[in-house]
Amino acid sequence: MNRKFPSKRQSKTKSLIQNNVFGIVIAIIIIAVVLALQERKTSNPALPIAQHSFQPEKQKPPVQPFSQGIDKIYTSAPLEASFTIHTVQQHTYLKLLDKHTQKIVMTIKAPHHQITQVKVPLGEFIIRVAAGDEWYGDEHLFGSTTSYKEFEHLFNFYKSVEHLSSGATRTQIMGHQIYFQENIDGNLHSRPITSRDF
Repeated sequence: MNRKFPSKRQSKTKSLIQNNVFGIVIAIIIIAVVLALQERKTSNPALPIAQHSFQPEKQKPPVQPFSQGIDKIYTSAPLEASFTIHTVQQHTYLKLLDKHTQKIVMTIKAPHHQITQVKVPLGEFIIRVAAGDEWYGDEHLFGSTTSYKEFEHLFNFYKSVEHLSSGATRTQIMGHQIYFQENIDGNLHSRPITSRDF
């Protein structure tokens, strides 16, 4: 039986082809790995450095003195009716709002452990209250610990005219008193509200 053996030239050519194929396969694998790494980098970008930087705690605004009495007035109506506020543990900031328009008529500051007496206009008012320990001004009120509430009934400050038997008349102006204390037998009910509603 005659066997044909490849010539030296054929062996060299075959060897070159095998080497080239091997090189191409290696090149394809390297390219695939590089592309995969780039895709992974793109899909999971590193977080910006700013997100890892130290964020200092926000500083509290400076504490301001909490004066007593009328704070602001938004009406030209005469102040005729008496309004007395008795406070206990906390400073109290009150807003009187017109029953019909819901607009602020006036604001009042009543410091803790004080009796604050002011005059208010006649009319029916909604009263909202903010209370706390340290006053930070009109924007921040008593800070993050401010508690808010609204009284459930309207406060009616009105003028009453009484006709006497002598034929004369007597005019009385009806005011209100509020006692800020936890009283089980009290008749002044309120509901909590948010800072946005205040």
